[in-house]
Amino acid sequence: MSARITTLLSCVLLTLGGCAHLVGPDYEAPATALPDRWTASPGTSGSVPPGWWTLFADPELSRLEALAVEANQDLVAAMHRVDAARADFRVTRADLLPSLNAGASTDRTQGSANFTQLPGFTPPEVSQYRLTSGLSYEIDLWGKVRRKTEAARANLAGAAYERDAVMLRLTGEVGEQYFNLRTLDAEVTVLAATIEAREASLEIARSRHAGGIAGESDVTRAQSALAAAQADAVDVARRRELSGHTLAQLCGQPAGAFQISATRQIASEVPRVPLTAPAS
Repeated sequence: MSARITTLLSCVLLTLGGCAHLVGPDYEAPATALPDRWTASPGTSGSVPPGWWTLFADPELSRLEALAVEANQDLVAAMHRVDAARADFRVTRADLLPSLNAGASTDRTQGSANFTQLPGFTPPEVSQYRLTSGLSYEIDLWGKVRRKTEAARANLAGAAYERDAVMLRLTGEVGEQYFNLRTLDAEVTVLAATIEAREASLEIARSRHAGGIAGESDVTRAQSALAAAQADAVDVARRRELSGHTLAQLCGQPAGAFQISATRQIASEVPRVPLTAPAS
């Protein structure tokens, strides 16, 4: 009897070994030649850290970034795609494991008093409780589940990369618009001082012309310089308003109610940029 069992097991193992080639080879990503460092620098640079904007120690920038991350629907959709891919991977991977089924049931019965031989005797109620369980496991003979698991893992990684790309693009745009707005605030301050100085120069030119010291051309040049500064101030104010509207859109806020202080100055200390990173 034992010899028959041994022979049967040997046949099964040989059959499985003969069918193993039908599973196919494991997937291997194609080799891509990539440099291990920037060609213009002898070193390497690290990846962008999460929450990179906190390196500027600017509370207003951090507030805007938080608003943008919370309100951006593209980022929300990318996060949901990651959650869906993660759930799909877990479900697919679970097929490689044994499945356990459990259940419970209860029955309550009582015999009829008409079938008893004793007058006035009522049969008692009988309750029965049952617990059932089962363990099953399907052998992944052809590698179907393993291939589905590999595909689900790759989909999860792709969804995560897409989410990170959306996050970096969004937060980078918010940071660019914010610092552009602060730069325009600084230009507004400089132009206000310039206009004040050129108004004083115009008054001096007019006084000199009235006293016969200077010609009319001096007054004309002073008027032209003042008009140019005033035109620049109008253009900078328009550009600041446009930048503020862009920030409001990125943060999911109505432009009319979105306000940023115009007196806020750019942080005097900025993060150190690694010398190994390219200019971009």
